[in-house]
Amino acid sequence: MRRAGLLLLCGGVLLADSFEAGAVFLCIFPGARQTAMAGAFVAMADDAYSLYYNPAGVAFATKKRIALQHSNWLPGLYPGMYYEYAGAVIPAVSGVWGVNAIYLTTGEFEVTGEDEEVTAKFVPFDFSIKVTYARKLTERTAVGVSCQYIYSYLAPEWLVLELLGVRGGKGMDVAIDFSMIHRINPRLSVGMALQNVGPTMRYVAGGVPVHLPTTLRLGMAWYPLKKEYLHLLLTMDLIKIVVNPDFANLKYEWDDTWKAVGLEFSYGEFLSLRGGFFMDHTGERVGPTYGFGIGYKNFRFDIGVDSQIYDFPTSNYRFSAEYSF
Repeated sequence: MRRAGLLLLCGGVLLADSFEAGAVFLCIFPGARQTAMAGAFVAMADDAYSLYYNPAGVAFATKKRIALQHSNWLPGLYPGMYYEYAGAVIPAVSGVWGVNAIYLTTGEFEVTGEDEEVTAKFVPFDFSIKVTYARKLTERTAVGVSCQYIYSYLAPEWLVLELLGVRGGKGMDVAIDFSMIHRINPRLSVGMALQNVGPTMRYVAGGVPVHLPTTLRLGMAWYPLKKEYLHLLLTMDLIKIVVNPDFANLKYEWDDTWKAVGLEFSYGEFLSLRGGFFMDHTGERVGPTYGFGIGYKNFRFDIGVDSQIYDFPTSNYRFSAEYSF
């Protein structure tokens, strides 16, 4: 990476508009099943990936769950970029506890001098870890609260100082999530989650404070078909980044709201086929998603693809697994 590249990476954060959200890796949807359904999962929330989408959903868990996900993230942008997720759910006497972690890296960067000689190498990355507590208020309604630590590493401090004349290159913050889910009946549920509520963060000394991507999720999940071995599930979510909303321009705010619709057809626990459609008109991410899953006893493996929502050539596959015991 040349000097200009680093200035773009760090200087862009230094000079960013104060209304612009940072730590955008928190907006990436984890889980192959969820990705295949366009991320419409706030009212479903029935596995260890719910710790991201709606932590209140794990309050109904009766078994321990462990989940892992890997994705070569948008190799069309950076060939070495990948995205990881891990989560665990542990039922207790007074409620359910959960912990999950997210890691994203763009891969190794190189800094070259005027003679094109490599002078330094480093790996930018983002990391978060979240602890969740959820409990049922009634047999149909549950709430959850999460506390999250966020760490973002852009570049070595000495390099930022050399090129920009200020100290920095990394940011740290904490955030809280609040969530709720209500099962209206065995076929229909609604959910809500307010995520990443916290103070601003700075990547460089004296830099502009950057807001976290505080996100409001609203959604529903409905089973038009729910028999012993055959299930058909329809999910719909509205997802809105609520950093400095402009209430005087509601049309823009609506256009800037992400819309997601997901569909899942399952034959028992053995096979699931999934599809969805995601719409982010402001961010120019519009298109179909798809995937499938297989299960055996307490183990499930899923593949989800959302490559076609992007307006540039890329392959975007998520591979995830979950084990309950």
